[in-house]
Amino acid sequence: MTEYLDVNLWLDQNTPSGALSKAEDALNEIEAETDKSVYIYNEGEVTLDYAPYDTYSEFIDNFRYEANLADGNLNMLLYWADIASGWLSCSDNSHYPFAGIAGGTYESGNSPHALINEDLTSYSDRAFKNIVKQEALHACGCEHKDGDNSSGGYNTPMLTGYAESFSDNTPPSTTCDGNNPYEVDSWKADLTNCAIYQFEYHLNNNY
Repeated sequence: MTEYLDVNLWLDQNTPSGALSKAEDALNEIEAETDKSVYIYNEGEVTLDYAPYDTYSEFIDNFRYEANLADGNLNMLLYWADIASGWLSCSDNSHYPFAGIAGGTYESGNSPHALINEDLTSYSDRAFKNIVKQEALHACGCEHKDGDNSSGGYNTPMLTGYAESFSDNTPPSTTCDGNNPYEVDSWKADLTNCAIYQFEYHLNNNY
């Protein structure tokens, strides 16, 4: 059991300077919405070569190789790469760049990673912040079905990137409220009760 989420934040050599404060804001929202604390450790810049990557997994491997990842913490990279048209699928057989991805589980002795593309701010700062929250929560047991967009027509963090008209990602069949997701191109910060429960349950029982 743990009462906190430790996040080590990295930038690469192309990350815009404003990305760090936006990510910190998003992570602090998790603390404000749950009964857990979030501690952020700024690791500075890691230099990553972009070309050529045939798969996103190659980029992830390069980050994990170049950065000094912390065991027991979530290691989050904020990078920048041009998303030419729409949000692309995050499957390993698709081509770089992508919106974001998480891998590994937040547990003692593990070094899970989360990578988020700052170019999401070309859609909105809120979309970028939601993906920061989504990838952090993925490492803590949350799934896309733990989001929803039926209340007020906004995608919550866990559904962001999966219900927009321009997204290629497959949405979950049902959402937190038990309904099918709508096609929505707007976002809100609030976590659903499902996401909060799964996050707190994971930290209480799996760390």
